[in-house]
Amino acid sequence: MQLPSSNNQPTSELDAEVENLSNIASNIAIDSEMQAKIQNLLVQIKTSLRQQKLTIEMQRELAKLLSLMSRLDYSNPQQIDILDLAISILLENKEETSLSNQKSNFPNKVSDKSDKNCGNLVFVREARRQIAIQSQEYPHPLSVIIKGTGGAYNRLLSGLSWFFIIFVVFPLLGIGAAFILFNIVDFTKQDANQLQQQTIEFKSQLNKKDEEIRTAKELSNTFRASLSKVNDELKFLTDEEAEDNNVGVPLIKIQQIQENIEKELAFATKKENAEPSSNLETPNRMTTTNNQTNQNNNNDESDIEPDNQNPSQLILFTDWFVKQDLFFICLAVSMGALGSAISVIVRANKFIEQGKEGESDLFFTGFFRPIVGMSFAIFAVALIESGVFSGIFRIAERENRNVYLYMAIAFVAGFSERLVEDVVLKTENTLTGFNSRQDKSNK
Repeated sequence: MQLPSSNNQPTSELDAEVENLSNIASNIAIDSEMQAKIQNLLVQIKTSLRQQKLTIEMQRELAKLLSLMSRLDYSNPQQIDILDLAISILLENKEETSLSNQKSNFPNKVSDKSDKNCGNLVFVREARRQIAIQSQEYPHPLSVIIKGTGGAYNRLLSGLSWFFIIFVVFPLLGIGAAFILFNIVDFTKQDANQLQQQTIEFKSQLNKKDEEIRTAKELSNTFRASLSKVNDELKFLTDEEAEDNNVGVPLIKIQQIQENIEKELAFATKKENAEPSSNLETPNRMTTTNNQTNQNNNNDESDIEPDNQNPSQLILFTDWFVKQDLFFICLAVSMGALGSAISVIVRANKFIEQGKEGESDLFFTGFFRPIVGMSFAIFAVALIESGVFSGIFRIAERENRNVYLYMAIAFVAGFSERLVEDVVLKTENTLTGFNSRQDKSNK
């Protein structure tokens, strides 16, 4: 059945809903009284649509009312009565408007006015809303946010939600993970530096002990040499006294001294021969090992130092950037996105009306509109950091930056996303000397 309609009216959607109502009336197992009500309602709709033309708003509202038929609780006759009343008021209101237009001397003006103010359209919409609530048409809010299903408000909020998830939640989670990894790497680096410092201290102590062992060995050798020299002199004196029979120095005492010296020399020689590895080889071996280790470390450092000069600077820059600037950048992004999203929510009715007039999807409005405010907030914070407004915002040191000041500036810049177009036009006029607004008005 082809229904009459005005220009650009959704007749195909309305036809589908009428056919759906016919199928419901014939297929669903309901009692005779309820089926009679649905049949009478169907006849009323078809008769009215043959006799008159509905406006776009009324066609949309009628299609939404008919779409509820598949979700109604047919054991509850109250829902059918409310639906019957809403459809009757909608169609009778149009009939009365058509009759008044025929009697009026200015039918075109009255028709245009009635198209914009369709009598009891607010009551019809509220009735449809109550039927939808009773029939539990509204899905779970999280499902609406993820899927973007439902009315205009749902589409707009879904776009805003996806904007927050992509541009705020994910970056904050990524930065949080980066901070955690950075702290883990920092702690690991500190532990490695501690172990390296302890190793260096141990090596220095070991080198000191090696020096002490070396000094003790040199003293021992000097002492043995002195004892050998004295022993030789005593032997010479003993032999000389025996030949000359000179009794100035008792021979027995000299012989006792010589025996004691020989015993000490024999004991030292025996101890040296018995433990060569502990007293001689071990210090040398430890010294050689330490020298080789130091040499290898020096070689490694000399090999790595030229290549790691730039990476070390990169690590220092990354450390400074993460600790100092990244937090304020994320703060500007988050607060700018929040301010812009609130601005879009405040003007939701305006965007919905614009969406009805054109073909724009409110999901994309809610998704892309806050990006403008977020970018404007980043730009404002970047200007402050660059020192352009140094006379207004005086920041002596980066460590003394006021977090709440940056939050307020980013939020206000994001909330003022509606002013971005004016700022762009003024910037264009300043740079090019061309008045874009006057040019547009002239055109």
